[in-house]
Amino acid sequence: NADVAMYKSKVQGKNTHTIFVAEMMEDNKRRLHIANSIVAGLRNNEFQVYYQPKVNADEQIVGFEALLRWNSSELGFVSPTEFIIVAEQSGKINQITEWLLKEVLFDYSKILNHFGEDTVISVNLSAHDLMNTKILDLITALYERYLIDPKCIEFEVTESTYLENFDMANQFFENIRALGSSIALDDFGTGYSSLSYLTQIQLNTL
Repeated sequence: NADVAMYKSKVQGKNTHTIFVAEMMEDNKRRLHIANSIVAGLRNNEFQVYYQPKVNADEQIVGFEALLRWNSSELGFVSPTEFIIVAEQSGKINQITEWLLKEVLFDYSKILNHFGEDTVISVNLSAHDLMNTKILDLITALYERYLIDPKCIEFEVTESTYLENFDMANQFFENIRALGSSIALDDFGTGYSSLSYLTQIQLNTL
C-alpha cells in the first residue's frame, strides 16, 4: 500500500505526499494490466501512428509529428499520457520506440512522395531512449534500409528530459547530428524555463 501511495505521489509531480486509499489499488491493477499488455499489443499491431501536420505561416504543410496511439483489444483506447509513463517505469519504452521508428521510417517514402522532399517528420524520444545503447545502431540501419535522407527526420525531447539527462542527451544528439538529422526541444518553458541553457545546447527547433 505504501508503494502504491508513493507511485501516486511520483505521478503527481514528485515532492508531495499521498495518503493511501483503497481506490488506489484499482489504479495499480490497471497499471499492471497495461504493463503486461504492451508487448502483446505491439506484436498484434494494436498500436498505430498518427501524423499530425505542422504548418508554416502560409498554412502550408512543412512536416509531421509522429504520434503513437493504442487501441487495446482488452483495455480499449489507452491514452499516451497513461501508457507512456507505465512503459517507462516497466522497462518497455525502448520496445515501443523501436517499433515506432520502424513504422515511421517505413512510411517515410510515401509521405515525402505526397508532400515533397523537404517535409520533415518528427519523432519523440524519452529519457530511457537516450540511455538505450542500441537505438543509434537501429536508426542508422533503418536509414540505410529505407534510403532515408537524414535531414527529413527530426528527434524531439521535452525540456525536462533533456535537462535531467544533460550530458547523456548532448552526446546522443551529437551522434544524431553526425548522421545529418535535426534536434527539437519540446515544451520549453514548462519546466526549468532557463534561457541560459539555450547557450549550452545545439538545437534546430525550439
